[in-house]
Amino acid sequence: MTRLWWILSLLLLSLVVGCGDGGGTLGDDDDSAADDDDDDDTTGDDDDSVADDDDDDSVGDDDDAVEVASVVAVHPQDGTPDHYIGESLRVDFDLAAEDAVVLLTTGNDDSGEVIGGEQLWLTETRLRFSPTGLLEPNTAYTAVVTWAEGAETYSWGFTTGDTGSIPVAADMVGNTYSLAVADGTVVAPAGAEDLLGQFDATFLLGVVSQSATELELLGSTAGEGGMLDQNLCLPTFDLSEKAPTLWTDPYFAGGPTDFSQTLDIPNLGALPLTFRDLEMTGVFVSSDGVTVDEIVEATFAAYVNIQELGLDCSLLAGFVPGLACSACPNDPSSNQCVVFDVIDIPGFLVPDVTLVERTEQDIKDDPNCD
Repeated sequence: MTRLWWILSLLLLSLVVGCGDGGGTLGDDDDSAADDDDDDDTTGDDDDSVADDDDDDSVGDDDDAVEVASVVAVHPQDGTPDHYIGESLRVDFDLAAEDAVVLLTTGNDDSGEVIGGEQLWLTETRLRFSPTGLLEPNTAYTAVVTWAEGAETYSWGFTTGDTGSIPVAADMVGNTYSLAVADGTVVAPAGAEDLLGQFDATFLLGVVSQSATELELLGSTAGEGGMLDQNLCLPTFDLSEKAPTLWTDPYFAGGPTDFSQTLDIPNLGALPLTFRDLEMTGVFVSSDGVTVDEIVEATFAAYVNIQELGLDCSLLAGFVPGLACSACPNDPSSNQCVVFDVIDIPGFLVPDVTLVERTEQDIKDDPNCD
């Protein structure tokens, strides 16, 4: 009996000591629901707590919280006094914000008339909103973008200028204008400055016919060596092919159409690219009130589906630093397109040059074309 009592006494003593020296009982500094330095899996401690501040697996803590995108830039900038009436709006985020929606209204707040438009992700973080028609000149507008399921908003305001509101009231049939896309301002894609540096061809845009509301515009590529004459060994493209070219004197919007051009891509060589849904816009200007001798605010928009070359877009992006692959406008599920958006392209009248239509068959039959 004495021996049994001695054994029980030792067991009781070990339990008491265990409660105070970091053993396994409730309330110690390793397993407590409110302790501060353990590494086990007790709910509420500093490693596994729902609201703790240094763990790697808790919901809502500073390691696992979902980051919400923020707006880092907009175009036009807030307070811009002379936004071009035919130019799109852009929103740049620091992170992807796929559910972002742009609302454009007239006036100094979002209670005015809603302006319809289409939006397109030019890159993973750059969203473009294109009004379905021209904005009104000398008019205030408010833009609001919402994202994160509507929880986040950003608003800004701007006023349009009068560029594009002064008619030229002139017959331009037979006139040809040069437009060097590489001289414009690149909006998309990221890194396209390198790619457009290879796109050294100059477009020639010719007015074939003109009415009160429509223009027929024919496009071609200028000759080599800086000569501003038509390259008769390259096919022309018709900006009025799929839809009549909008003509609201002095503004025009032509396309969409398709246009092929071979570009020499560094490390990949010459690639025959087809620019899909090519659209061009601009404003005709007369510097002397008689001759329509310029195009200002010209834009170039198109996309290239890299899969048509038998390549993956990420491969091309690997050779052109910063080049962004985007969802294809005709197939949003495919991230295999390079979307081009170039603005502020200067255009000039080319005297004594009138474009003629050239088809693939014309070129094949021409002995002067190899």
